[in-house]
Amino acid sequence: MLLPGLPHPPASSVFGPGESGYPAFRIPGTVVTNSGTVLAFAEGRVGGSGVNGNVDLVMKRSLDGGQTWQALQVVANDGGNTSSRSE
Repeated sequence: MLLPGLPHPPASSVFGPGESGYPAFRIPGTVVTNSGTVLAFAEGRVGGSGVNGNVDLVMKRSLDGGQTWQALQVVANDGGNTSSRSE
């Protein structure tokens, strides 16, 4: 959601395949703090982009409105536990 009166952030690719050892990223999301810092989150897929597998929650931070991004940080890693989806 864009807020009225605020500049639109530039389009950029925040998470790329193979970055920091993750072959795939899924379900990205962003938030902007009151101080203007942009935080981008995603699932870092350890074993690929499939629905099931080892998943870490990762984040990057931008201090310039999304023009550049700091290094990837792992926010949550529950070890060898994997996510799975059953129908």
